[in-house]
Amino acid sequence: MRSLISWAGITLIALGMAGCASGPTPMAGTYHIEQDGQVIGEGAEAITLTLKEDKTYAVEAGRMTLLTGTWTQENNRLTLSNGNATVMTQYIQEGGKLVPIADGQPVKSWRWAKK
Repeated sequence: MRSLISWAGITLIALGMAGCASGPTPMAGTYHIEQDGQVIGEGAEAITLTLKEDKTYAVEAGRMTLLTGTWTQENNRLTLSNGNATVMTQYIQEGGKLVPIADGQPVKSWRWAKK
């Protein structure tokens, strides 16, 4: 439960991020969290991000849905929106991984890795 609380906090912080990217590859698919140490919390690896072909997404922990919305891809930049145009999260694609962006810089301590 503590991991979910930590993840929820990071998700809210991440919703304000902005960023840029390099070379286009389709992003639809299912991803899980990879983290260096326990930066998000124990068990975070079980949280999934599913980017659907219809441009909707869901972040889930087991059967619990933590976040839903829509996504867009521009080159290697992924933008997640939760329905409020002013609140979004951006990532850059590095291979099969989506790296969050904070203050215009990649956050290397955790990432979404394609399953």
